[in-house]
Amino acid sequence: MIFICLPIMKEELQTTKDYIVSVLIEHWPLTTKTIHAVINRKYAQQATYQSVHKAMKQLQEQQILLCQDKKYYLNIDWVKQIKTFATEIEKNYNTQNGQAELEKEEYLQMKWDREKIQKPGEKCQEENITSQLE
Repeated sequence: MIFICLPIMKEELQTTKDYIVSVLIEHWPLTTKTIHAVINRKYAQQATYQSVHKAMKQLQEQQILLCQDKKYYLNIDWVKQIKTFATEIEKNYNTQNGQAELEKEEYLQMKWDREKIQKPGEKCQEENITSQLE
């Protein structure tokens, strides 16, 4: 299983990271200063420069953003992963095979694995949750 952290599209729930991705979907490459200005102007947010900078460094560590000459852009490999992930979901939901229910043992194993690695209050989980469905 792969880890994919998707941006939240509902504006009132967006985080600084989501705003950064939203800006870079439309315009790239951009400096941190420009991204900060666009977030505050376009989305009427009062994000500090430091919060934008910190979020961008985290996105870079997650290999969602790449940087060249102090200008940032989305990692095309991350974009391709999202596309593959979404295509797989669509394929599974459009076929009868995707409607198979979990056996009780598989469900319990997945629940146990998730509870073991997920901490309360976490939004995005970087560790893999494994199952025996494959």
